[in-house]
Amino acid sequence: MCAKYTAKTEMIPGLEIEQIVLEGEGQVAKLAPAKGGNLFSYVVDGLEMLETPANFDGAGTGYGFPVMFPYANRIVDATFQFKDKKYQVVKNGVPKVLHGIVNDEAFTVEDVCACEDKASATISIEFAPGGVLYTIFPFYLKLYMTYSISKDGLRLDWAVENKDSKEAPFGFGVHTFFNKLDPVTDTYVTVPNRLMMETDNCYPTRKMLDTQGTSWDLSEGKCLAEMNFDNLFGGFDSTKVSTIEYRKSGRKLELRASDDMKYMVIFTPPMRAGGFCLENQTNATDGFNMLAQGKKDMGNVIVLPAGGRHEGWITLQAGYLK
Repeated sequence: MCAKYTAKTEMIPGLEIEQIVLEGEGQVAKLAPAKGGNLFSYVVDGLEMLETPANFDGAGTGYGFPVMFPYANRIVDATFQFKDKKYQVVKNGVPKVLHGIVNDEAFTVEDVCACEDKASATISIEFAPGGVLYTIFPFYLKLYMTYSISKDGLRLDWAVENKDSKEAPFGFGVHTFFNKLDPVTDTYVTVPNRLMMETDNCYPTRKMLDTQGTSWDLSEGKCLAEMNFDNLFGGFDSTKVSTIEYRKSGRKLELRASDDMKYMVIFTPPMRAGGFCLENQTNATDGFNMLAQGKKDMGNVIVLPAGGRHEGWITLQAGYLK
């Protein structure tokens, strides 16, 4: 009797890069721990759901599931204040304004396993004192990510531990690049919320807008051909389902996340041939500076006490249109 699910570690053909392959019930997920822990491929019933890499050169930021940690999206001038101390996030001599500092780092493989009802892989990365990441972001944090596939689709369970003796702020998100399976005229995006943060030159004004009746309203679905977005939507919780419909292929994707992931950036550059993004994240754009300005709820930066742990999740379920 063949196992329903399998999990294995192997080298990517033609490259000296290790990949973990999770497979079962028509699904194949592949992740590269050494390339930012990026889950770079997710095939369901023969169709690739993610934008995949042309090659693995550089940071793993333009395909698959790029990981954004210890902050998602942007920080103005890569500078923020926490507990009356000012920090600037600089990596390799460059201020890291965008998407955290781990998407070009190697993750540690903690576990790879398969059982009757799922296959999973757990990877981690640590900001240990004395290490490079700690010098960039001096809080002793450890991030765990478990990718799994089951009859319910693809799931990412993530957890952050504060191993420091002081409080530590963080944000988490994934910059998921979905594949353009169909022409943009046959691809529709539905987001159930009508809250969008006003922006000025990619940064928030701290004002939430009601999108009802505007060109930004995605609550009834909108054709990708009519979208040129790079905007932060708010008001998400675990009951909210965002949907991508590929009406020519007859496929759909449903995206949900835990209550703490209250924001989503929608990025739909029309000139990008390969994909578009629905980016679940905890913190708002420039959320760390919102926290410093007393706008804790709006910024939604998670502050862990010493020894604390925080957990969240994201699910992606593929299906067929009726």
